[in-house]
Amino acid sequence: MITVYDGKYIEDDIAAMPDADLLDAFLTELAEQADAVNELTKWPGEFNSSPMFETEGITHFQKIGYNLYRIKPRAKRLGAYRIIFAYNGRKDEIYFLAVVKRKEYNYESDHNISSRVFREYFDLGIPRTN
Repeated sequence: MITVYDGKYIEDDIAAMPDADLLDAFLTELAEQADAVNELTKWPGEFNSSPMFETEGITHFQKIGYNLYRIKPRAKRLGAYRIIFAYNGRKDEIYFLAVVKRKEYNYESDHNISSRVFREYFDLGIPRTN
């Protein structure tokens, strides 16, 4: 069974967003539903069809060894956001690491959010894949 944890900065990210209450409720509900949590690390086409969200690996981060994914909420107001999370397959742990506005962040490796996510990934001791 996968265990879900909040990363060090996730609460600050949520608090900075206009829809903070909705984002907090979304992530809380997601973390409490085992079936939804099990969907998080699946690639498109593998889903059992979660009505709450879509998820996919961040391919160019995974190519450099970071097991990072993004959640795309399906709710209309929350569709403007992406939640970045790490998966530690050795311990079956998920860490919510960042919430970003979809139109303001394009997963650039040199972006300050990416740098922060990479640092936290390392600090959590999550193994790189290569």
